Amino acid sequence: MEVMMPCKSDYMVPSGKEQKLQLTAQLYCWLQEILQKPVPAWAQKAAADTYGRGADKLVSKLCGEMKRLKGVIPPHSGSLGDIMREGQLKAWWAEHQLADKKRAREARAARKAAKLKAAGLAKLSPDEQRALGLS
Repeated sequence: MEVMMPCKSDYMVPSGKEQKLQLTAQLYCWLQEILQKPVPAWAQKAAADTYGRGADKLVSKLCGEMKRLKGVIPPHSGSLGDIMREGQLKAWWAEHQLADKKRAREARAARKAAKLKAAGLAKLSPDEQRALGLS
């Protein structure tokens, strides 16, 4: 007798990254509506997609809008939904700024390390570099 394994759907649960991408798309669409700008259909589709498909490019777009607004969210209806979205956008912006600062620090550290490595290698002869397995 063959034992049938039950089907599972746990693989269908969106990951944390996918959830953040969908939220990013939703926040972008909301902000565009508040700013009374047209919302592209592809952005609306990403906002409705459980896995945030297509929302990757909205991260930089939402960042650009928030930089342009200097982090100040424009007035809105004041409805509970808008107040909730405003809070989500403020949290998203704070997290995004921290991530940007971290990336900038890491890039500076990598450039500094590369410069130190190049300076150190310049002090070695080609024979010394080969002996150390560096060339």
